[in-house]
Amino acid sequence: MGLLKNFTSAVLPHAALGAALSAKSYFRARATLPGYLTQIEEDFPDFHFQEAKLVDSGLENVVVILDEEWIFRFPRSDARRLAFAHELQLLMVLRQRTDIGLPDYRYVASGARFGGYPMLTGEPLNPKRFRALDPAGQRRALNQFVDFLSALHGLSPAKVLGGVRPRHISAKGEFAAAYFERQRGPLAHKLGRTLMRRIDRFYAAYAEPQPHPERMVHGDIDDHHVLLDERTGKLGIIDFGDAALGDPAADLAFLFSLPQWATQHALARYAFGADDPGLPERAKSHSVRFAVSRLSNCLQHVGYPRIFADTAAALETQLELLTV
Repeated sequence: MGLLKNFTSAVLPHAALGAALSAKSYFRARATLPGYLTQIEEDFPDFHFQEAKLVDSGLENVVVILDEEWIFRFPRSDARRLAFAHELQLLMVLRQRTDIGLPDYRYVASGARFGGYPMLTGEPLNPKRFRALDPAGQRRALNQFVDFLSALHGLSPAKVLGGVRPRHISAKGEFAAAYFERQRGPLAHKLGRTLMRRIDRFYAAYAEPQPHPERMVHGDIDDHHVLLDERTGKLGIIDFGDAALGDPAADLAFLFSLPQWATQHALARYAFGADDPGLPERAKSHSVRFAVSRLSNCLQHVGYPRIFADTAAALETQLELLTV
């Protein structure tokens, strides 16, 4: 299944929550996992499982994996619970407009406190896995991805949310401020001065307002959120917790980690590209912002499923795109 198997996590058989673990992992699991399991059992007494795995490295949600078959997500705050309610509505509409795999929440607790869905099959479609596909497989994956984004970006927020005022993705200036206030310090201790100067210059430019259309966007398209089942060739998209109104170019930033021909193929197929000539350059900029955030998360969040050196190299590659 492989959806989250690379995360650092604590595994506890349901019948023996005191199973031996490392001291740090056991303390974390003992303090939190039984409480989440109790909530699942109380809300869904007919749902049975044997093994539970805690993944608490997420910034907005805690995840519990049951029997390597079910994902239960627990929003960390009231704001995230509201976002989860919006996510459920969005997914219901999207499933009518796309054939790719999406989370199908079969269990939703009252008040959208948490929910569970069958784990999607597939592995993250990272650049290495994409390059290993044959040409037909690469184009099939690209076409599915772009057609999904075209369906998502074409949705009417009023129809999706039933009149509820949609959330907005933070303005670029807010992301730049977060970098200078919180991310820059830890990164400066690990990165060389030359690279830090390049990142500083990038964020100074990124903070400048730039007109763009607003569409319903995923908000966190990342190769860990794009899954490919190589057996069937079917794509799946997960983690819609940041879905909101925003710049559609941010969802296309993922393409700039792939070979140039793949990016061009996808942009040519995208339904709204002809109406948005600035989209490719904005997507490049968003790709750098995502790369910096991933690098920062490597330092700040235990269990984040990326290697710092590889992530830093990927950031430098994204920065090079802005100079060509």
